[in-house]
Amino acid sequence: MHINLLRNLLVCPACRSNLSTHANGLNCNHCLAVYQFVDGKVIFTTTPAKNEHNSLDQLKSKIKKFPTIYKFLSEVVAPVYVSKKRLKIFISEIDKNNLVGLNLGSGITNYSQKIINFDLQDFKNVEVIGDLFQLPFRDCTFDYIFNLYVLEHVPDPKLAVEEIHRVLKPGGIGYFLIPFIQGFHAAPNDYFRFTSKGVESYFQGFDIIKNRGLGPTSAMLWILQEWLAIVLSFNSQKLHLVMHTLIVCISFPLKYLDVILSKFFSVNNIASVNEVIARKSL
Repeated sequence: MHINLLRNLLVCPACRSNLSTHANGLNCNHCLAVYQFVDGKVIFTTTPAKNEHNSLDQLKSKIKKFPTIYKFLSEVVAPVYVSKKRLKIFISEIDKNNLVGLNLGSGITNYSQKIINFDLQDFKNVEVIGDLFQLPFRDCTFDYIFNLYVLEHVPDPKLAVEEIHRVLKPGGIGYFLIPFIQGFHAAPNDYFRFTSKGVESYFQGFDIIKNRGLGPTSAMLWILQEWLAIVLSFNSQKLHLVMHTLIVCISFPLKYLDVILSKFFSVNNIASVNEVIARKSL
């Protein structure tokens, strides 16, 4: 999104007052906080993300510096399969109807010029760097918000959903992918898992359009890969990373069974992911 259009959507995350422009960034007109422009990004937090000391997650962080490679690995080789059909429909709606979207916890993804990429970390496509608990956007700004595989990584998911509710327009749509059965994966941290019923308790002020489990094979595969890596590494940390990588590369095709199995009625019992579509109440 062009910086001038983006600027009109922003407020001070600390006090939610208007911002004025200065040579290298933005000033809050009320609390006088100063925020910088760096390499075309608006930076609202300089707090570094603390990564877990896990060799596999550290490797993932390094690969993220190469978005094309990371995208291939995460979409093709990683153990979870989720159809992108619904996501593509929503992105198409934004592009066709001149709507405004927010990709919250965007990482390396970049869906559309009309969707703002927001993250705590400075990835290549991120346009706004900030804190999910203090979003630097005006109330009722966005028609769509995408929050994919993010809520497990924040220490207070309820507060995060409340902030999403605040910046979403009445009648606006939130699209969420929220893990249930998955192994530990720090990005930069990992706190929670959610059942389908547990998910509903977080969405006060929303009308839940859809809440369904996806990926029973993906759930089994992730746990199996981790278990085999433990057994075959003989308690060696270095060998564990090698074995885990090898096992993932050999076994990942099994996840595509979920193209069929995710349609079965009892998937919620052992789903890898909850797909939630929620509309902000009018």
